[in-house]
Amino acid sequence: MQPLRRAYLLAILAALAAGLTIIPAAAAKTVVDTFAVTYDVKTTYDHHKAHPEFIGEDNLRYRLHGRLPELTFVDGLLQTSRSAAVKARVKGFAGSEVKQDTWSMNCIGKTISIRGPAGVARVGSAIAFLPALSAEPRGTCLASDGVRSPLTFDAAWPGEGLVGARRFPLTARSIDVPRWSKPFRIVFQDEKCPGYEPDLTIACSFVMEGKLTLIRVDREER
Repeated sequence: MQPLRRAYLLAILAALAAGLTIIPAAAAKTVVDTFAVTYDVKTTYDHHKAHPEFIGEDNLRYRLHGRLPELTFVDGLLQTSRSAAVKARVKGFAGSEVKQDTWSMNCIGKTISIRGPAGVARVGSAIAFLPALSAEPRGTCLASDGVRSPLTFDAAWPGEGLVGARRFPLTARSIDVPRWSKPFRIVFQDEKCPGYEPDLTIACSFVMEGKLTLIRVDREER
């Protein structure tokens, strides 16, 4: 009987093994993530210029916290580029100074008007963040002869399209987190700066640095 039992047991195991081989493998699931998007930006603009008859300097400093439309990722891949128009007022510093042999004007401003689009775009398997912001400060100028006038110099974003955008490679694994935050730094110098004049500008720098943050608000497996 012992050999018969052993043969019967082996037959059962063989049948089970055969049954396991014909069970279809589970289909891979598609993961759809929705993220809220915020960004923090610190902008610094310095422009020094000189002419045989005068020297001048423009400075701008401000911080901005903004929000973009929600982003949808399927298996870590951004589905649609999203952007938002920015129109806000922030507190910062703006200064413009011009000096001549017998005359000077000093301008100071604190209210900064921010405008322009900011967005996240899909670039292959990466995303690109473009804080395309322009600033227009408002303030008061005082000339050495006592004349007052408004401060109106403009610091425009120097890039076009995705020029100057910061790119971040993304995969399904790297986006599989409840919160994704990355620093960025974008720099334009000299002839790439807004307001650069080849015959007048001595030095110019436009720096935007900060952090892009994605916070997952929904996840669906299909």
